[in-house]
Amino acid sequence: YIGEDRIILCPDHPGTHGGSFSGPPIHTLAHSASVEQILLELEQTFAECKLVPPPTDLKAAVQPFLKAAGEKTSHAVSRCFAYIGVSEEEDDGLVFYSGFPEKGSFLFQTEAHWRCKRSSRTDMATAFRAAATVSIEAQNLHNPPPLS
Repeated sequence: YIGEDRIILCPDHPGTHGGSFSGPPIHTLAHSASVEQILLELEQTFAECKLVPPPTDLKAAVQPFLKAAGEKTSHAVSRCFAYIGVSEEEDDGLVFYSGFPEKGSFLFQTEAHWRCKRSSRTDMATAFRAAATVSIEAQNLHNPPPLS
């Protein structure tokens, strides 16, 4: 999630896709973080994630994320953060994609996907920048990070 004053890396929201990630891991970066710093934190977040059954109390499960975002509701997050998703694929692949704000959450299933090799930091940076640019434009952030 890219906000106007911070960047947050965290696993998928609890309860989505039939499971949830244990967590946090939630990593918060300065708004001025470089793409390299973001990708290093992304690797750390992947390393810390574990898939677990969905929580029984979804509201409680999202509280650490909301606290990191500085917001009280997911709806508020969707108004002031751009969303960049990333998923792992077989054979060293990653896919970055843009989420678009819609009715208090994010629309994740879009045509905008950027595939890359996890072993190539240059490919990862290119894919991340492309997804971030689309997400930031869709969210119309007033203070986007430099993504250098």
